[in-house]
Amino acid sequence: MADETRLIAIGPEAGREEWQAWLEQQPEASIYHTPLWQEILSGAFGYQPCYLFARDRAGELEGMLPLFLLEAPGRGKRLCSAPFAHCCGPLGSVPAVSALLQQAAIMAAELRVAGLEIRSPVPLPAGRTTQDFVGHILPLSSDYRQVWEALGSGSIRRGIKRAEKTGVIVKPGRSAADWREFYRLNSLTKHRLGVPCHPWRYLDLIRALGGEQAGVYLAWLGDRPIGGAVMLYCRHTVLYAYGGADPAYLAYRPYNAIFWSVIRDACAAGYQSLDFGRTERHNQGLLAFKRRWGTTEIPLLYSVSGGRRAGVGAGRQGVLYRSATGFFRSLPLPIYTRLSERIFSWLG
Repeated sequence: MADETRLIAIGPEAGREEWQAWLEQQPEASIYHTPLWQEILSGAFGYQPCYLFARDRAGELEGMLPLFLLEAPGRGKRLCSAPFAHCCGPLGSVPAVSALLQQAAIMAAELRVAGLEIRSPVPLPAGRTTQDFVGHILPLSSDYRQVWEALGSGSIRRGIKRAEKTGVIVKPGRSAADWREFYRLNSLTKHRLGVPCHPWRYLDLIRALGGEQAGVYLAWLGDRPIGGAVMLYCRHTVLYAYGGADPAYLAYRPYNAIFWSVIRDACAAGYQSLDFGRTERHNQGLLAFKRRWGTTEIPLLYSVSGGRRAGVGAGRQGVLYRSATGFFRSLPLPIYTRLSERIFSWLG
């Protein structure tokens, strides 16, 4: 009866200060739930935010669900919580979450979208659950040597030592020029894989708005950057967002060096876990790399309603997807990056 007497209803949007303060009390909140992430996605891609907030009878904030309206050729319009987030669902009390999901379904019907996607396992009306991705979490310690000992004598340790012996040095990036170097490395990597690269305007907004919640690491061989990673920081977790490396220098193990530097810094700063982000289930090479760090693998379950194209992983194993990767690889790098700038928002 207590829940009924404090009826939960969809209320007015929260101001930034109220919103941020409420998130501090939510143990499952991530950077993807913050006002910062809304500003970055709206600014970089022009996505329309359709956030829902639940309040009790007294008007107190009790729940929230980040939603964006997206549109892409071949997929139509859809509502997503939230683009480029590997895990992001509703937060709040049980009645608040129930009210938010009901309202999200109503909004989807009113907007006549092709699909509604919540990137967490929740009960959606006429919905289904997909699992195209898995996540990997590494517990950290105040003493990084405990993490080192847990690595054993396998390939990760050998890669770290090889990077050190060959003169690879990892430094946190501090300037727009450092982020621009990461953009170059990310472009080289994505071009080799045959998928669009992250647009510069997106990375630059993460840099400009992120403050202490975003950082970039670069691996250097002499005066040449050979690898990089963008890290996001929220509460007790460091999240690996994006990476890239010069294909000509992969033998120097830049990724091993970068992750080890991130781990050491995160341990010293008191972070409790390193989230390696999401990985497609069929990407056996990347899955093996993340597992070798001693991570715990977790399924990333997304709740989807609507047509087959509503799901984030739709078509990635098909003929069209393979043809697209060949097309992107065939493009000269300048044309490839310009095309990526134009179409990347479709992938959210």
